[in-house]
Amino acid sequence: MNHDFPSPSRIVWLDVVRLTAMLMVIGVHCIDPFYISPTLGTLPEYKFRASVYGSLFRPSVPLFAMMTGLLLLPVSQQPLGVFYKKRIFRVLFPFFDMVGALQLIPMVYRSSRTSEIHYRRFFLLCTRK
Repeated sequence: MNHDFPSPSRIVWLDVVRLTAMLMVIGVHCIDPFYISPTLGTLPEYKFRASVYGSLFRPSVPLFAMMTGLLLLPVSQQPLGVFYKKRIFRVLFPFFDMVGALQLIPMVYRSSRTSEIHYRRFFLLCTRK
């Protein structure tokens, strides 16, 4: 019988936190329809429950951010300049690409007759949680 134990470099409790955070993200997305539903949104009982469960599940995103920070912690092995130089371009290029795309899309859609409808649809798709 072969038992596969986690490697010594693997942090098991962090895997449990990651799994919990993933389930919490799923829960947040499942609760969102209760806020925007025209029928369920008017019922105070559903809205109250949705707000309670939503509040319990909202820490999922900060958990992911803290896990990332924890895994990046051993910075002392390399100089700080090398650390930032290695990571800054992986963040800045996608950021400026998205900012540029969000600036160009309204210009493209303004040239058509149905620009307002298309732009609103695109904006709603981009801002959905």
